[in-house]
Amino acid sequence: NAFVTSTEARGDSNAAVYITKKVTLENPANSIHVLFDGYRAYDSNGNSSEIEIYYKVLGPDTNLQFVDVGWSEATIKKAVQPDQSDFKEYVYEIESLEDFNTFAIKVVMQSDSSSNVPFMENFRAIALST
Repeated sequence: NAFVTSTEARGDSNAAVYITKKVTLENPANSIHVLFDGYRAYDSNGNSSEIEIYYKVLGPDTNLQFVDVGWSEATIKKAVQPDQSDFKEYVYEIESLEDFNTFAIKVVMQSDSSSNVPFMENFRAIALST
């Protein structure tokens, strides 16, 4: 099987991927805020598990199909260090997008060890017009 990057429109070679349903907005937006509580720890080799966030949007005046749109990686607002003991808040602010009325979020969870997996809870994705 060929390797599929997380930014491709279809497929992903990572083992732990969660994709939200396609959200259709009544009014256009131009930014998305993604917030969640995440748990990442270090394994015995000193490597931490990872949580990556991707998004895709589609404007009202396009002929593309949503499934054909590729994913873009979001940048976290403030880096969060792994913590062996507690969940920490993660905040992504995806700003200055072209107006869109459809979006989805993709969460990719990675680890070098199957005994050191990341966790997340209290996931929210909020579309805004700024």
